[in-house]
Amino acid sequence: ALLQAFPMRLGILLSAKKKKKPFFRELARELELWNRENDYIEIVDLDVDTLDLEDVRSCDAIIQKVTEVLVAERWSLDDRAGKQTAERIRGLLSQPGAPLVLDELASMHTVIDRWALHESLSALADRVGAPLATPPTIALQAPAGADEIQRRASSSSVPAPFLIKSRQACGTDTAHEMCICANASACEDCLRSWTRCNPSAMETVIQAFVPHANGVIKAYAIGRRVYVSRRNSADTSCIDTGQDRSQFHSQRLGGEGGQVQSNRCGEVVSEETFALIERVCAEIEHVWKMHFFGCDFLEGLDGKLYIVDVNYFPGYKGIEEAPRQFLDCVCRIVAARA
Repeated sequence: ALLQAFPMRLGILLSAKKKKKPFFRELARELELWNRENDYIEIVDLDVDTLDLEDVRSCDAIIQKVTEVLVAERWSLDDRAGKQTAERIRGLLSQPGAPLVLDELASMHTVIDRWALHESLSALADRVGAPLATPPTIALQAPAGADEIQRRASSSSVPAPFLIKSRQACGTDTAHEMCICANASACEDCLRSWTRCNPSAMETVIQAFVPHANGVIKAYAIGRRVYVSRRNSADTSCIDTGQDRSQFHSQRLGGEGGQVQSNRCGEVVSEETFALIERVCAEIEHVWKMHFFGCDFLEGLDGKLYIVDVNYFPGYKGIEEAPRQFLDCVCRIVAARA
């Protein structure tokens, strides 16, 4: 009823790559239906490369996923055009009188940088309290020798085995390459190999590998509605059999099916764990001003629930009603601010 009282132009700002993803293709179909069913909402397809002041001012609200543009600005060594695009988009969306942007670009800089994300998640875990935790982590500039790695890890209470990731969290295939290392010497070998192939891998984070059971818990938030499922995760089995390191791609571990639940029936996680995940998601929404995001959790063998990742506007795989829930959430937010 509120939206009927305040007719709205809703801009959709996605990169060309994102528009090809299954969720966003389905979202486009839902938007087409929405346009036909609700004559008080006009959907405007905005283009990352040609966005201008007139486009922005013509909208009452803009939904964005331009993390790849921000990644190019932060991490690309020689992508001058990408940096200029990011600067232009930020200026357009943050000017005085700009429309409501879902979600704010300021939060995106946290989720594309794993060290910044670790610091933010550590603060979140402190606010929420036990049993929520984050793995001990250090940021490291490669190349680094085994002695330096061991010294830094020991001074920050990061025990072996170690999990190495690039500091860049998304935007390229190599951002999802990770390595479990039995010791600091294996870390040195891994970093040397990475930097030979990919100069951007010189900025890394090294975490304590979390011994855990039952894979990774994937939580998906659409406003205050939270869904959970389980996916396969890496383990230390190869190290346990004598190898000093094991490299893997986090998006190719399999287990992409899996059950998704949005209630407390306990079929995927316990009621207590689900309640804690909901609380974490509510905290992220409140503090980071994010409404559409995913979180990864590990159930540690020490009884703690570790939050290890947050990503903005995920694909919501396995959640058939996600596009409609997403649009309903957007409308509620816009109507509340009208």
